[in-house]
Amino acid sequence: MERIYLRQNWTAPTQATTAATASRRDNSARSHNIYEILSLLQEETKSIAHEEVCELWEELCENHKENKKQKKTEDDSLYQQSMQHFLDYFSNEGKPENCEEVLSYWISETDYSITKDDVTSYLSSYIQSKQSKELSEALLSLTDRSNRITVVRVHFDMVLAQLVSMLGYRDDVLNPILSAMTSLGIAPNVSTFQSMFTQFENDSIFTHIQNLLHSMNQFHLSLKHFCDPNYSQKNQDKPTQLSFTTRHTCTFLLLF
Repeated sequence: MERIYLRQNWTAPTQATTAATASRRDNSARSHNIYEILSLLQEETKSIAHEEVCELWEELCENHKENKKQKKTEDDSLYQQSMQHFLDYFSNEGKPENCEEVLSYWISETDYSITKDDVTSYLSSYIQSKQSKELSEALLSLTDRSNRITVVRVHFDMVLAQLVSMLGYRDDVLNPILSAMTSLGIAPNVSTFQSMFTQFENDSIFTHIQNLLHSMNQFHLSLKHFCDPNYSQKNQDKPTQLSFTTRHTCTFLLLF
């Protein structure tokens, strides 16, 4: 399975040492501190078994809760970075249930911000695990649980574009997200439409977007200037089921 890496510019904390790796390999019973956990995640993820990563996640939660009790905040950025690492790891492994666990703790136990990268990582875990049809439900569940997701609601196009750029124009990716956007009353912008229409050959995508626009009753979509001169004759019996090919050029007009 192809692995998806959302964040490439990680920098190891200066206090992280190789002692963390040695202690793990020696099966030491002591827990790791935040620096050691982050070091292991950055350097050893490919060689650590999934069960060990889950144990590290439990250690991180215990450490974080203890820090909260003592009202320590100096390592908050490291905890957030570690949570992002866990999220990306579980996403790459196609483990949406683990991603859900990370985000649940993130939302309920911290006030750390959640970015479009984090949401994209969460959603891609469903795609990696061949559960693309669960995307819509997962996205709706996530947006209902925290006001901190509001920024992502406003930038759904960015999340959608990010997934499409990584995975291609697939209906199992686009349709669930468009469905969630319909439920949330969020319309993709015109550039998103153009990308879909010109690069994705699937009648159902147009129907889905058209239904989205009509349901919102905010603006109408007009299509004209198709390159195929016989287009109107071929499609006069099914006006809403437009057949798009790479030979067609679409012009979209937003009428307010």
